[in-house]
This record gives sequence, structure tokens and C-alpha cells, in this order.
Amino acid sequence: MARSPLAPAALLAASFLTAAPAGAQTVGSLELVGQAVVPFSQPFDGGPVVGISGLTHLAGDTYLGISDVTDAAPFYVLTIDIGEDGTAPTLAWRERRQFRNPHTADGTWADGSLDPEAIAYDPEADVVYWVSESRGGTNTPVFMLKAKTDGTPIGEVAINDKYDHTRGQTAAGALTQGIFGSAGFESLTFAPDGSALFAAPEDTLVQDGPSSKSGDGATGHARIIRYVPHGDTFAAAAEYVYEVSPREDTTSGDGANSLVDLLAIDDTTLLALEREWPDTPGTTPPSRNIKIFEIGLADATDVRDVASLAEAEFTPVTKRLVLDLDTLVAADNGVDGVLSYEALIFGPDLADGRRSLIMLNDNDGERDNQLLVFAVNPAD
Repeated sequence: MARSPLAPAALLAASFLTAAPAGAQTVGSLELVGQAVVPFSQPFDGGPVVGISGLTHLAGDTYLGISDVTDAAPFYVLTIDIGEDGTAPTLAWRERRQFRNPHTADGTWADGSLDPEAIAYDPEADVVYWVSESRGGTNTPVFMLKAKTDGTPIGEVAINDKYDHTRGQTAAGALTQGIFGSAGFESLTFAPDGSALFAAPEDTLVQDGPSSKSGDGATGHARIIRYVPHGDTFAAAAEYVYEVSPREDTTSGDGANSLVDLLAIDDTTLLALEREWPDTPGTTPPSRNIKIFEIGLADATDVRDVASLAEAEFTPVTKRLVLDLDTLVAADNGVDGVLSYEALIFGPDLADGRRSLIMLNDNDGERDNQLLVFAVNPAD
């Protein structure tokens, strides 16, 4: 059913609530209950599955996962079955689909013109929204597209010019505004009632000050954008500052933490997923310094009209650590190294009544695909 341009908020909310996990409790802690591994060497549809960077729930045990290859826009229909208690989950690829380019006659993409990173399903309209990170040094800005679930393009969501790194480049190609290199849009999530769609780049904008990639324990300032329904699409209504944690290892001279996914609990409370890139030097098994935080937007300053955060005064979103995945690495009953997890989604309720949380890693085009299932213990 297509959304009416004047659809009431209550109708939109009712549609999302039917597909959303029960309850909107905040997350107290996460208990690892199960994991599944699909080897990278296991072929599907003629080759390995590469770089799942975002998940969204379609229906039942069916999910969509978007791949971050930069010469196409593939996405996958996945089956994730966690069973009654989450202890023996299974992950299987069912179908490979392709997002088509609305700006080319044949729907193809030029190599390097995109970097798909996040996807969100709108059950009321039966469409998906997806974002491309894009890259500094290329001539393609970040973008958000709307498409049918078979990949057919329908429309585009407007992105403010402040995120466009292609504007104002110097003759030598230096950036004066927009995203830093490989630090564009990584997150996309609907509020459970459908009243908002949240997106965010993974790090600071050039005009907003130093990036977390600048090293020496630098803190990044990513803008979380709140979009609200506007006709048959979404429009930006507010922006909030998320402080990206400084990298814990400050000795190697490269790499940084990044905000790589958001998952809405309600319209002002979200989970935020951070990960480090590349691996923390000297860690065996490999570590990406993965952490999950619960964040609150209610008391944060709306900085949508602030041209630069560098000299501005603002209150960032609140941030509370929920889980440090490095604490789960163990020889017998933990995870086999903390990989580059970039996808976070609520799963079905477990038999004991707790919500489940599902994480999937971006395999970096060479590692195994690892699925983790957590039981959510609500906060007091």
C-alpha cells in the first residue's frame, strides 16, 4: 500500500508497530546466547558473499542484507533462524538482488561511484531505503535512495549540501567540507512507530573540526540526522551530535573508531555500534574494539542550522556503554575474535520473554561471516 501524501501519523505508526519487536524498554545489558558462522569460502550464486554492512527485517525469519562493494549495489535475502532460545542460530543466503542506478539507462554503477552501507525497510509502503557512504577523493557524494524490494529505484531522499564533499574542493583535490575519506553514511534505522528515520555518517564532517581519524586520542563528532515523513518520502527535521570514542590504541599512527550502525529503540533512544579500523595492532585473535552504546537524543542540542561545530556550543547525545565485545572473546564459549561487525538488528522475542539482538560482521572480502545472537536484559 503506497503512503498517501497526507497519511496521518497514527496510521503510519500502527503499520510499524505490527512489525516491531515487543516493548520499547531501554537496554540494560546483553547476554551472548548463540553464534553461527558461514565460511567465506562457501560460494553462493557463483561467488562468495562480500561485505554485509547493514541488516533490516522483512518478515518472519527473512531479512535483507546490503553489501558494500563499490562497483555495484548487491543486496541479499537472508534467512536468520534463532530458534526458541537463540542458542543454535542458523544463517543462510536465499537470493542475491541488485539495486539499480536511477541515473543510468541500464541501471549499472561506475566502479567507485558508491559504497552501500545501510538499509531500512518501510513495511507500510513495502519499500526500502538505503544509503551510500561514498568516499572522499571521489566525485560522488553521499546519497539515500528509495527502492522496491526487488531493487527497482523509486525516488531519492534529499541530503543537505553540508554532507557533500565534492563541493568546494581545491584545485589539488583537498576537501573543504562534507565527509572525510571513507567516513560517510553508515547508519539507517526507523523508529519502531515509523515516526522517524535516523541516518548518520561515521565520523566528523570536514567543516566540523578534527576527525577521530586524526589520531592521538581524538574524539569525532558525527551528526545524527532525524528524518520525518514528508509526502511519500522523508525530510530532515533535526540533527544531533554523537561523540565518536577516541581510538584506544594510539601507538600505531593510523586507524580510528567510527559510528557504523544505529538501531532505534524508540523515537529518542537508540543503540549505537562503534568499531575500529583496521584491527588493533598486536591482538590475537583480531580485535576491532567493538562497543555497543545506548544513546539518548531527548536533551541533545538540535544543530541542524549550525554551519560548523568547530566553535559552536552544544549538548551531545547521552551515551552509556552496554557491551564491550572484547570481553566475550574466549577459547571455549566466547566469540572467535571480534571482527568488523557493522549490522545490528532486533530479532524475535526469545522463549523466556526477552528480546533478541542480532549482529553480523562485514567480512572485509576475506573473512568468515559471523552471526551473534544476544538476549536483551532490560535496564532497571
